[in-house]
Amino acid sequence: MDLFFRYSRCIINIQQLSAHSTPNLQRLVFYIHYLYLSIFYQLPFFYLQHLVYSEHKNNILEAKEKFDTLAHHDPLTGLPNRLSLIETLQIKTDNMENHPFALLFVDLDGFKEINDSYGHRFGDEILILFTKLLQDLFPKDTLIIRPGGDEFIIVIELKTDHHSIQMCINRLIQTLNDPFNIDHTEVYISASIGISLYPEDASNPEELLQKADAAMYKAKSFGRNSYNFYNDGLTQELLERTTLASNLKKAISNHDLALYYQLQINPHTGKIIGVEALARWFTEEETTPPSVFIPIAEERGLIIELGSFVLEEGFKTAVKWMEQGIFSGRIAINVSAKQLIHQNFLLQLEELLHKTECSPSWIELEITESSILEYPEKMIALLGVIKSKGFKISIDDFGTGYSSLSYLKHLPIDKLKIDISFIRNITMEPKNQTIVKTIIALAKGLGMEVLAEGVESIEEMEFLLVNGIDSIQGYYYYKPMDRESIELTFTKLESRMQ
Repeated sequence: MDLFFRYSRCIINIQQLSAHSTPNLQRLVFYIHYLYLSIFYQLPFFYLQHLVYSEHKNNILEAKEKFDTLAHHDPLTGLPNRLSLIETLQIKTDNMENHPFALLFVDLDGFKEINDSYGHRFGDEILILFTKLLQDLFPKDTLIIRPGGDEFIIVIELKTDHHSIQMCINRLIQTLNDPFNIDHTEVYISASIGISLYPEDASNPEELLQKADAAMYKAKSFGRNSYNFYNDGLTQELLERTTLASNLKKAISNHDLALYYQLQINPHTGKIIGVEALARWFTEEETTPPSVFIPIAEERGLIIELGSFVLEEGFKTAVKWMEQGIFSGRIAINVSAKQLIHQNFLLQLEELLHKTECSPSWIELEITESSILEYPEKMIALLGVIKSKGFKISIDDFGTGYSSLSYLKHLPIDKLKIDISFIRNITMEPKNQTIVKTIIALAKGLGMEVLAEGVESIEEMEFLLVNGIDSIQGYYYYKPMDRESIELTFTKLESRMQ
């Protein structure tokens, strides 16, 4: 980005000088400018051929106008593009009068998953409809730019205070609560928006964009459809998150992550019925908890790689334990929404089964309740295919995602896992007791098993036992252990049973 900024400033200065120079120098500047942009934006080579032909026809000015239009606009949406953004910001920040303006960095949440699920033509339609939505909601003199991908930049003059900007953003967020309808398919999209102010937050284009980007990532951490104004602490926070993401990518590539396993127990018999595989990240300096690195993986597009690592290691472990005869239950493996709807997920499962010689009956795939609610019809069909291959399927953190019971009854689910938030201090919380009893009854009525997560005390265990829980996972029985430790536990438990 810095190289591009320096180039843009340089070419503007040369153009200003060449405007008063010879025609040959003007042509030279023009072609250097075009060649650079052709490489940077991968513009078709026939444009250059057209320009050379036009020069022979003495139409260099006409050709330049056509090229400038192509070079400064996004061909899909018709909006100004990244080059136009840089030049505009350069002009606005070079202005000695320092007219204040706001820069909004808009990122569409989950857009890659829509492309992966429905195809790029479908995604293009979303971008076109979103462009029209922005044009309808923001003032007519607003500059709306698509620098690329699923990102949009909005530049708004600050005539009074921030209130007018917030009103526009709130209207946008409210409107995005309604779905886009494409090819008779309803698709929900949301946006995370970061805002930086000129000259309050920064005095040059690079910093304005960097700070709006930092604010956008902070907005993403709040959840979908939210916005955030830049503050001084965000730059350091973004730097730390970027460093963490870089280190995480290296750790995944180098297989430096580890799987820990937590036992799942039938409280009626005391027998092991399964284990859950849990990703852990240890370095020589520190331990980074999953609550930190998993959101980073989601945010920075690493969740597919992380999920693939966990699946393969989990499959290999299941094979090893079954061959050794030390474990006869299932290994539960978490699958993120982004993994699940990826176009290659079913193929990946097939390849891993073949590569590891793992039986699908040894594996339970855990999906979150929220991932089902994002794409309910698609999930019903997809999970049906996965179930037909022999995998067991459970819903993790059940009760936290505002379930639609109309979808739940159609899903090929084997087990509900009650979220830890309902188990904690259950003997002291009458409302939690009612919720847990209801979930257990619901699961039984739908022919599903039900497991309670995060059980730590005998009081919690006894309450769940009396109310018909099928299995329990938590520190009351066992904490998560590395593979060697849990294999030793299997051996000890086996010797006690003999």
